[in-house]
Amino acid sequence: MTIRGKKTGITFSFRSKYQSPFFVIIKEYYDENGEVEFAEVLFEI
Repeated sequence: MTIRGKKTGITFSFRSKYQSPFFVIIKEYYDENGEVEFAEVLFEI
């Protein structure tokens, strides 16, 4: 998979206090059509 030259975005996700993980930061890589091609979790608590 080639990620070079693709658009990326950062998503911050909050969930209710009863769900685990509570807070997640996700980096998303988009294809030419604007759809998420690959995502990785950068941080979670």
